[in-house]
Amino acid sequence: MRPHEINQFLIYCILFLFMMLIVSIILLFVSRPIYKFKCKYFPGDQEYELLV
Repeated sequence: MRPHEINQFLIYCILFLFMMLIVSIILLFVSRPIYKFKCKYFPGDQEYELLV
């Protein structure tokens, strides 16, 4: 691999990690209201959620 290709590869790796970080933050913010919604409307499921 030439130095130019290595630099491009590193840029792609950094972009990929950045995208994964953004997706994980979005999932964190989305999963909290869903969990509250489930606890509110499906009270039987929360013991199962805690065990898993």
